[in-house]
Amino acid sequence: MLKHYGFNYNHIIRPDFEHTSNVRVVDFVDNSEEIPELRGKRYQDVDGLITDKQDITIMATNADCNLIILYDPIKKIIGNIHAGWRGTFDRITSNAIKLMKTQYDCNPQDIEAYLCPSIRKCHFEVDIDVKELCEEKFKYTGKLNDIISIGEIKDGKQKYLIDTVFINELLLKDEGVLEKNIVDCGICSVCNKELIHSRRAEGLEFGVGSSFICLI
Repeated sequence: MLKHYGFNYNHIIRPDFEHTSNVRVVDFVDNSEEIPELRGKRYQDVDGLITDKQDITIMATNADCNLIILYDPIKKIIGNIHAGWRGTFDRITSNAIKLMKTQYDCNPQDIEAYLCPSIRKCHFEVDIDVKELCEEKFKYTGKLNDIISIGEIKDGKQKYLIDTVFINELLLKDEGVLEKNIVDCGICSVCNKELIHSRRAEGLEFGVGSSFICLI
């Protein structure tokens, strides 16, 4: 795939995802070990990368979490964000846009955001502790009825359904990204488990999907 699209295999960089809200700038490729940086030694405890460098391919992987690709066609800045529910609750998407603004003077109205396949509200089932944390974090939006729905009762416990994709869209808009520039593929990883990897559907032997972006 990289050969077909003209990406340099040795210039792939992938953070060592830890479900944080940390976003870093990529300035160069470290090929001192003569292999791509796929395990993120330089980017431990980081879940998002942005860069203005050509020929650096930023890679992110998921198996239900949100992956958000960012692109400013005016400033020529790219980003790839891994937003699990913890990172989403801690506003990693906001942090990425803020870093693009402070580091590269991006106008958020120019930034395009592409939301990849991920678990959707129909299957992101949580217990009351996560539901209450979500209410605490996003009460300010006035949209909790859209974010949270009541799910089934399982083993005597009430379950809740949370729309993390919608939350990330709200965070993008809060930072000034235009609605017309937010493109959601609309694909649920659990509903489409025959085509897309899903930890919830596959269990402990889950595989991962990948997203790539590169300036060429």
